[in-house]
Amino acid sequence: MKFCPKCGKEISEDIKYCPGCGAEQQMVEKPVVSIQETLSQKAAKLESSETYRQTQEKVGQFSKESKNYFGFLVSAVKNPDLKKVSGIAYFGLVSFLIVTLFLALAISRSLVSMGLSVDGKAFPMIMELFLWIALSAFVKVAIVFGYNRFIAKQEVTLLNAFEKVFSPISVTVFASLAAFVLSFAITGLTNDFIFKIFFFLVIAIFFLIDFSYLGNLWVTDLSQTNKNKVYMVLLALVVGMLLQYLLVRIFGQVFANQLATMIERMVTNTFGGMLNMFN
Repeated sequence: MKFCPKCGKEISEDIKYCPGCGAEQQMVEKPVVSIQETLSQKAAKLESSETYRQTQEKVGQFSKESKNYFGFLVSAVKNPDLKKVSGIAYFGLVSFLIVTLFLALAISRSLVSMGLSVDGKAFPMIMELFLWIALSAFVKVAIVFGYNRFIAKQEVTLLNAFEKVFSPISVTVFASLAAFVLSFAITGLTNDFIFKIFFFLVIAIFFLIDFSYLGNLWVTDLSQTNKNKVYMVLLALVVGMLLQYLLVRIFGQVFANQLATMIERMVTNTFGGMLNMFN
């Protein structure tokens, strides 16, 4: 309904002339919406609601898996077992990524805390450290995978190998996070108690990775292959050491050069500042 602008009588919207005063009314054209436009709008709304639903499902699934992973960590720390796996293979890969990343960050940050970085970088050599630690650990995972797949003739995947190596040493996830936090609090070397704890954690992480690696090779059942376990384990260790040697050759020179440059700049800046004080 609307009102006549001349006499004020309430009239229907589709009347052209006012029945009270006969004044011509201004007709307002209603927008014409095509069937195609209506269908397109409904489809867009449906698609939007479906996308929202899928997003919510993914968020819920991620939250659930995160809780499952934390529960897996706690259980594995309480009852570590070289022969027991969680059944969710990618948990091992997640642990691998967390440990290698935060261990690299911790070592990199400790260089700054000890005054070995003068470039102003918060995490010097982080890429080189991460690649070296990750590749070194990956070599051990790959050896465990090859040993189980080709020597023990077991149906395993690379994800299973990650879990075999990192599930029994889930404590390294917490240790790497603790080392990362402590790396910000280091104030010295041998006289710093925090540095001693930090150094112990870093060494312990590397030791536990090697322990799990060797332990997995030894507990793998070879009874169905008629192969001598001692010789097969020794063969796997030799292959692993050769691969580790290649990594040392690749990254060793890079680390040596960068550390030498850091120390040289630090000494230069220190003595330069002392000379400026006397001038």
